[in-house]
Amino acid sequence: MHINLDSLNGSGITGLVVCYAESLLTLTVGFSTYNSLNKLLKNSYDGPPVVYSKLRTFKSSSSNDWRNLADTYTLQTNPFPELRQLVCTNMCPFITSSVFCWIQPTLEVMEANLHDQTFMQFVDDGVFEANSFPPLHHVNLPWGTRNTDILIANPPRELTRVLSLSPVLEKVVFGTPISCSSSAVDVLCRCKYLRELSLGGTRFTISQAIQLINRFPKLHSLTLSLKTSNDVNERGAVSETEIK
Repeated sequence: MHINLDSLNGSGITGLVVCYAESLLTLTVGFSTYNSLNKLLKNSYDGPPVVYSKLRTFKSSSSNDWRNLADTYTLQTNPFPELRQLVCTNMCPFITSSVFCWIQPTLEVMEANLHDQTFMQFVDDGVFEANSFPPLHHVNLPWGTRNTDILIANPPRELTRVLSLSPVLEKVVFGTPISCSSSAVDVLCRCKYLRELSLGGTRFTISQAIQLINRFPKLHSLTLSLKTSNDVNERGAVSETEIK
């Protein structure tokens, strides 16, 4: 069963989702309040937790900043024991690390927009340790900030962290700017199975881009930014290189 809801404003709608929790394979929801999420994860104020035992895909969308809520529901058990895909557009509604720790053994696709402070808290909690998501093959962890000029403290280090999450990564999206493109190239060498790579925030010289392409013969799609260059040798290298 698949349920797609733009909003969970009505208690009847939430109750319907909870009623069929054990049958759902895909759940797509939009959150207007954190209380809406709480109602999806527990039956009542003192009721038992809801477990979506067959759920494979959870998608959510919300523009709210969940970090400073006092009424956060503390999960006692994994609500998604068989989850394969977690896709959270705008801001991720899970502000504690429990859910991410629980879904590590099963998750294959992770797209979650985390506030930079939330991400660093998850790092401190051990969520993003090396090989902590063994089956993960697609990862996109953009950072949200209150001020677009504020970025995470050490982007190359965090790219290294992201690339070490799984030994079988095939698709990586990392849009946070990295001033030193050579740092990005060095850490990418550990990803032997890459087929899709997006480093839109990092500017490469033409030579660096060619080196990157040559290191990954299985790469089908590459997105990056090129630095402006007046180097004749670099311009010639492009004309002499066949990019498939």
